[in-house]
Amino acid sequence: MRQCWSSLANVPGCLLEVLNSLFTGEIGAYGTACCEAITRISDNCWTQLFPFNPFFPSLVIDSCAADSSTPGIGPTMAAKHSSSGPSTLPFLGLSPARQSGQDIARCWSSLSSIEGCVSDIYGSLSRGQFRGIGTACCRAITDVNEICWPQMFPFNPLFPPLLYANCASIGGEAPAPTGI
Repeated sequence: MRQCWSSLANVPGCLLEVLNSLFTGEIGAYGTACCEAITRISDNCWTQLFPFNPFFPSLVIDSCAADSSTPGIGPTMAAKHSSSGPSTLPFLGLSPARQSGQDIARCWSSLSSIEGCVSDIYGSLSRGQFRGIGTACCRAITDVNEICWPQMFPFNPLFPPLLYANCASIGGEAPAPTGI
């Protein structure tokens, strides 16, 4: 699975852009290099990366195809129905209108600066198991501002406390998140 994530992680900012889309429900605004990486990901990898959201990969790919100037790649049905800005997905109870993309990017920034941390967190979320989160990642997790957690995981308010508890067992005492 790390090999699948590496396609996105090797392009600066791409992994954060894709995960931001997943968590906010806003699809689009990927950079050219990120779209190139997205189009190179195999179908097998997509199903491993997003096993609980099988529609998300096609929306991401469609968004890149709609923005592509590559001959032979035209807008798909999803792109034809989207507005000029990023499209919003009405699934999983997301409320993207409450969330600023800048705020969410700021919340994720400390985690995305640690190699493999974001993919480990997403892996834990998708598997429901907290194996393999490293000490550096756990330190960053315990430093995340409590206001960020509901913005980062708006559809799963129980996940952040579980993540905190796991990191407390790895890296010592962690403050309990409040307001979640």
